[in-house]
Amino acid sequence: MLSSTKWHTWVGLILSLPILIVGATAVLIACEKSYKNTSSEPRINVAWLPGYSPTMMQKEEGMKKSEVKCTFADPTEGVVYCGTKAGLYVQKVGQIAAMDDFKGQDIWQIGRHKNVIFVASQQGLFFIENNKMSKISNKETRQIDFRADGSWAISSGKELYISHDNGKNWTKDQAFADFLAAATPKLSTSKAQMPTTIPMHKLVMDLHTGKAFFGKSYGNIWIVLVGLSCCILPLTGVWMWYRRLRKQAQMQTATVASKLPIPPSVNRIETVVAAMVLLLGSVLLLPSCQNSGDSNKATTEKDDKKEANKGGNKPQALDKSAVPQTVQSALNGTANADQATWKFNAEKQEYEANWGEKGQETKIKIAADGSILKKDTHLPEANLNPKIKAYIAQNVQYKGFMVHKSKLKEEKGNRFVEIELKNDTDDKIKLKFDPEGNFQTEEIKEKKENKEKE
Repeated sequence: MLSSTKWHTWVGLILSLPILIVGATAVLIACEKSYKNTSSEPRINVAWLPGYSPTMMQKEEGMKKSEVKCTFADPTEGVVYCGTKAGLYVQKVGQIAAMDDFKGQDIWQIGRHKNVIFVASQQGLFFIENNKMSKISNKETRQIDFRADGSWAISSGKELYISHDNGKNWTKDQAFADFLAAATPKLSTSKAQMPTTIPMHKLVMDLHTGKAFFGKSYGNIWIVLVGLSCCILPLTGVWMWYRRLRKQAQMQTATVASKLPIPPSVNRIETVVAAMVLLLGSVLLLPSCQNSGDSNKATTEKDDKKEANKGGNKPQALDKSAVPQTVQSALNGTANADQATWKFNAEKQEYEANWGEKGQETKIKIAADGSILKKDTHLPEANLNPKIKAYIAQNVQYKGFMVHKSKLKEEKGNRFVEIELKNDTDDKIKLKFDPEGNFQTEEIKEKKENKEKE
């Protein structure tokens, strides 16, 4: 039977792992602004954790579906829309169906504006017209207001944004923010006007969160201190316990003339400690390792690119007379190829042919045997496939954008059309279509200055 001391030791040892996890995650939560929803935030595989098993996830999904956030009955179509934490549902003629485009989204508001159904969600503002969904804004939208002057206003829960061009561009309502800052009453610091008593439940919560010591503005200091304590104490406790047992084993062997093997109990202890270290590493260090790996990879690629630009891989200008005839013949039948300037990459043994004005240039990479490796050909806007023009014109989110570049590309035998749209604030949208004009992918790039303004 275990003594009370051993019970205390083993229970403390077993609970040290969850305490350590709670402490480490508390520190990460306090500092989440530095990594949350950023491009450097790593994605972690959690399939091995019980809480993310299919059974648990189905239960969680069921709880989200049962939490109704908003509803809207559209009399014109005889449809009832219902927004939940798990997505948007439509009820028509007694049948209920989920809208796949909103699966997993937290829906805040549904309504009708003119002839369009609008949906405000955590992922942005959407319009539904003729059973087709289009995204108007990427900003979290909790409520939208269509004002009498024609402007739109959306609330993200923290900020108010205004659009005067039907959702094409959004600007923070700085005047309203300044008004709130000026209208907020300043609290007096005189002891006579400060509260001397508060309800017990509030004091308990303030002690728990650290507000009683650091106030609400600096509560993260308390979280970090408690989190570090929860990390340090289990680690130092396990280490002290391990050293004590090792010391006892050494004292036992010292009293024996002949060498004796280390007691099996100590070997079991080493196994337990090693297993704990491995488990802690997989739970706590995996995100940082993955993030570090991505950073190192990006740094290495950046360094390689710098080295290449110093001359190792940088293509050198080459006179046309020095270009092999087999390479030149690869351009036979290509318009304006006689105007090409040539470069040669000695490291890759590749030739580059370039011609055309900036923004309308054509670039072709050719191997030494005359085979085309990569081809970027300027495609005049007038020659674009009518299906591509119609796709751009019919999508609301592209309003305010003009075709900046259009190219017909060929890489590794794959041919596709790449369109770059640009607006007045230099935001860019890259669209990819197949040669028949069918849409494939979309990539949005907001100008850095515009992101900072938001």
